[in-house]
Amino acid sequence: MTKPTLILELLAEGGALTLYKTEHGYYYTTDESALMDLLEELTPEDVYKKSYFF
Repeated sequence: MTKPTLILELLAEGGALTLYKTEHGYYYTTDESALMDLLEELTPEDVYKKSYFF
């Protein structure tokens, strides 16, 4: 398996959205870790997401 190619990375004050390309298709990740500072009940699984391939 080859390393994913970074296609797009959007960074903002509250998080990030990153789009990758692999030999299986595309997927994106989101990082909204700034919310963890505001809401104590959130866990890392709540603020870091990875999509299915499309």
